[in-house]
Amino acid sequence: MATYEELHGKRVEVFDSEPTLNSSYEGQVWYNEATGTLKSLVLTKAWASSSILNTARIQLSGAVSSPNTASLAFGGDTPPGVTGATEEYNGSGWSNGGSLSTARRLGAGAGTQTAALYFGGNPPGSGATTTEEYGGASWTSGGALPVAKGGLAGCGLQTAALAFGGSPPTRNTTEEYDGSSWTAGGTLSVAFEDAAGAGTQTAGLKFGGRGTPTQTTEKYNGSSWTTSGLMNTEEVI
Repeated sequence: MATYEELHGKRVEVFDSEPTLNSSYEGQVWYNEATGTLKSLVLTKAWASSSILNTARIQLSGAVSSPNTASLAFGGDTPPGVTGATEEYNGSGWSNGGSLSTARRLGAGAGTQTAALYFGGNPPGSGATTTEEYGGASWTSGGALPVAKGGLAGCGLQTAALAFGGSPPTRNTTEEYDGSSWTAGGTLSVAFEDAAGAGTQTAGLKFGGRGTPTQTTEKYNGSSWTTSGLMNTEEVI
């Protein structure tokens, strides 16, 4: 006689809290009774160590390629001051690139190694409107943000980027960049700072940060933001 598993497949496990995930859950589906959600894990991957940055820093920004063989790191805090240092990654190590015209931390980055964008940040303490564009060797001035921001997030390309959130009182605003100037976009549902961003100008994602709640995720469709599923763990950059 055929078993239940042979006829219908594996039973969906039911939990009253999230399980501790590992490779044994790959391809599995489970139901969380506490939240009323059905979840799954497609694949787990491990981190591998690589070469260290030439300049130790925190609160920096970057631009990344996929696969990660041509990425960029720039700006940041090197206590007791900020840095304008730029470094290029070739898949195995870092080399020095052209320095930012204005050293900053807590700005946001977008684009690629040969066409990157850096905008906002501190100093000054109230945030900057400064935008700089990287052409693969040096930085040049871009269009200024309409509002000064620090602790903001960003995503997209040098010619089609998003800037969103940031330090008060502009923590719920969004700006869109067309390669030369910024214009106002849709307003975030939840004001925040020090979060992360990903995606494109017409399919952006904001997650984590200092807001209420800090697990909030929002999706941008090119004109407006909508809330999505909460992160499992509160995260602040």
